[in-house]
Amino acid sequence: MNYADQFTTIPNDPPPGWQYETPVYRVVRDIHPAQKARFRYETPFAEVSDNDCWQYGARELKAHEIIRTREWPHASFRPLNYAAKKVLDFFNLEMKSRLPRSPWQGDRLRLDNGLSGNTITTDDATTPKVPRVRLSPVS
Repeated sequence: MNYADQFTTIPNDPPPGWQYETPVYRVVRDIHPAQKARFRYETPFAEVSDNDCWQYGARELKAHEIIRTREWPHASFRPLNYAAKKVLDFFNLEMKSRLPRSPWQGDRLRLDNGLSGNTITTDDATTPKVPRVRLSPVS
């Protein structure tokens, strides 16, 4: 796909295998990495005081640069493929303090806010069987 064309539209319907595709973004403005390198290995910060700082950046990024990353994006990035669109939408809407360290688990994208889990439905729920207990004395 030619990401240089700024007018390429991202489909609304998921293309096959999108969850295995590395997100591609266009940097909108100059961005610099966090002050401390250790921040790249932590979960997303709930608040950021410097809007031009990307917590997961490893180097300076210039405006209009195109990058591929499996880290959480900077809020100002513009998605260039379906996977990037889903990750950026999820990242901008969810509570950052609940997000995992990365949106990737193994070789696939996993968007989890830390609050969703295995929900028990009425089909899954069963009443436990209580064993019979003999209360009369044994003779």
